[in-house]
Amino acid sequence: MRIPLSLIAILAVVLVFPACKDTNVSPLKHVRFDPELLNRVEIADSSLLVIAAPTGMEVNTRQVQVTFRDDLSYNEQQELLHQYGFVKNLGMATPADNTIAHKLELVDGLDQQQIGKALYLLASDPGIVAANPAFVAVK
Repeated sequence: MRIPLSLIAILAVVLVFPACKDTNVSPLKHVRFDPELLNRVEIADSSLLVIAAPTGMEVNTRQVQVTFRDDLSYNEQQELLHQYGFVKNLGMATPADNTIAHKLELVDGLDQQQIGKALYLLASDPGIVAANPAFVAVK
């Protein structure tokens, strides 16, 4: 008794396609999510910090931007920065979103890796809310 190939194909289609009727499939349906993964990771070695510059820009090795806590006065900001030997001067303040970002003038001769370490040290200070690199356009 020979069963035609077309009959086997039709039976396979009839039996297989009804199993694919769930159209609301989520690719993450059976993946467990750990909310602790989103917590801030402490970096043991700050030399692992890499600064990715936008296209057509490079890291400015003479300036960084920091945002201080709101309750610090200008004199307290100056005292806080005095402990860092790589900071030359507290520069101009510019509004950024709902805070004020300050430009910090840095000593000459720092390279990109040293800027990464400086940002790590500044960001870990409890008096500083955020520390970000500054960029300059490349010609």
